Amino acid sequence: MTSTNPHQLRHLHLSRNTMAATMGGAATVDDISTKVEDYLNDKLQTPADLDGIESLLSSVKDQHSLLQRQVRNLGSSLHGINY
Repeated sequence: MTSTNPHQLRHLHLSRNTMAATMGGAATVDDISTKVEDYLNDKLQTPADLDGIESLLSSVKDQHSLLQRQVRNLGSSLHGINY
């Protein structure tokens, strides 16, 4: 297993903040921070859960990419805007 550093988790957190801003600020930074914290607390409850951290990060990155594509597609179809 490769090591995961706090910078990678912070990057995912910042990406979610960017997503909220792109969506017109529908969610506040505090809302997103709480959701990220709740998600990680749910997924990482025991030390053994850390063995699956790479899989967890991969899943979050995949979800993030999908959401970015959906936002771009929605913006393009609604406003003719390319994000």
